Amino acid sequence: MPWPLKVPTAPPENVRAEPEDSSSVRVMWSPPPVDKQNGHISHYKLYYVEASRPDKEAIEMMLKSPLQDGTEFKLEELKKWTQYRIWLLAGTVVGDGPPSESITVRTQEDGTYFRSLSSSTNNNPIRRPSPLLSHEFLKMINAFHFQPKLQRPIIILFPSFFPYLYF
Repeated sequence: MPWPLKVPTAPPENVRAEPEDSSSVRVMWSPPPVDKQNGHISHYKLYYVEASRPDKEAIEMMLKSPLQDGTEFKLEELKKWTQYRIWLLAGTVVGDGPPSESITVRTQEDGTYFRSLSSSTNNNPIRRPSPLLSHEFLKMINAFHFQPKLQRPIIILFPSFFPYLYF
């Protein structure tokens, strides 16, 4: 054995996260520098908590190394449109190293659902993605819909909207 086994003396590097949908986030990172690993990295611990909550309420996930997907992990079953704080640490068989700096990421909004009003037999929701039907866009449609002078609702469809319709 070239050196005595110790805990890592540096945290995982380049910690980043990207929302995948309204309830999941992909977390990616690089291992600690080789000269700071102090042995084989046997595991990572990933911590996450809603950004408004204290660190002591964080959920800990033990990720055995090597992971099937390398140094990335998909957090699932998160709350939609919620901001999370995430941090990691690496460990050897001796123990855990220092934690990384925390990062912040927000899950995406959920798609918007409409029910068909033209057919009494079709009550299935039609999913519309949220980028074009954001809350602001829906407010604009509702503003037109609830104008007292209008006889029926006006729905404005932009040409760039058509590829996003799912039937």
